[in-house]
Amino acid sequence: MSPRPAFPRTPEPAAAARLADELADILAREHHILADAHPILPGEAAVSVYVGLLARTDGRLIWWQVPTFGERGKPLWTYATTPATAARRLAEHCKALQGRSLAEILRGREFLADVLVDRYATPA
Repeated sequence: MSPRPAFPRTPEPAAAARLADELADILAREHHILADAHPILPGEAAVSVYVGLLARTDGRLIWWQVPTFGERGKPLWTYATTPATAARRLAEHCKALQGRSLAEILRGREFLADVLVDRYATPA
């Protein structure tokens, strides 16, 4: 499960969907990466960028797990405040992932399916 930003949620749930769509559009137009945006929770959306590279947004911030692990072998999370910055950094991460084996990519990553299962299939 991804950490949630420490900032208060945006009062407008549609803002997350708009920001996710804008991010996917910039990825396609400027970086030639076909990403798809999905609303996943009220006030939250996800952008599937590449296998093992999933960005999430609440309409204010965009956060994702970087494709490398930290010094302690734990996943690292990062964020951006604008879709252009997020797209540039996600494109770099995508390029780094394209040279890896699928088994290496899948180890310890968060996927859209995980988020959807947490939302719809896990008892509250």
